[in-house]
Amino acid sequence: MTRIPIRIALSNPLVLRLLTVFTATIIASACGSQRYIGSIGRDRTYSNRGYGLALRLAPGGLEERWLAIDPMAPSEVPEPLRPTRLHGRIDLDGNGELRFDEAVDHFSPTLRLLSRTSTAARMDLDVLVVARRYAKASLEAIAAGQTRKLGRLSPDELDQAMTSAKRRSVAPDFAALVLELPRCQTTATATATPPPAARRGLVCRAAFIDQPGLVAERGITRRQIIRVILQAPALDDALRADQDQLLRNLVLSRRGPREKPADLW
Repeated sequence: MTRIPIRIALSNPLVLRLLTVFTATIIASACGSQRYIGSIGRDRTYSNRGYGLALRLAPGGLEERWLAIDPMAPSEVPEPLRPTRLHGRIDLDGNGELRFDEAVDHFSPTLRLLSRTSTAARMDLDVLVVARRYAKASLEAIAAGQTRKLGRLSPDELDQAMTSAKRRSVAPDFAALVLELPRCQTTATATATPPPAARRGLVCRAAFIDQPGLVAERGITRRQIIRVILQAPALDDALRADQDQLLRNLVLSRRGPREKPADLW
């Protein structure tokens, strides 16, 4: 095997370029992925640059009645109540393929709020990246598919939920649908039969927000569905009002983080 002296190799512009790209890849993989974690700032606003969203916790007294679990300090609540931190691949460009550079740190759900007045009520905010083959699907069609999975509803139950769905708008101008389900299950219980959530008698109020045309890293445009799932033993006007307040406090963007030279995702 022919050996090339290190000094000569480093003087080659092509070698230097490859080393620069490799180093940038390592740095981006280690640091850049944090943008999908999000954090709560001093102004009591949760922001997630990767998904292009922000939630103001103070307006309407939302934070007085609900505890938002800060992704940067999850140990403030017992482990069983925390979202799950993951490092895995997400189809961030919606092309149907998972690449190694799409592995990012993220939480499932993205953000969780626990009721300060009820031990069983909570609101989970999560993000679904829509595959390109469904890019033209209506919000109603996507919401119906998600609702069917969330509640394991019969065709009649699904039809009733969709018929009674209420339209909302999320700042600045994103369309949303809000539905009520007679039962629900969480991501963690999705494979259980019957799901533990159903055994506990939880019901759901689910909001699906359409966030199309988000310009993400590398200038790639994707469509996202923001899901806000309220779970409780029973729904009352106060819980519905709090979820509506959360939707009013939520602000979505049409642009993700600005791309830096060393960024991947």
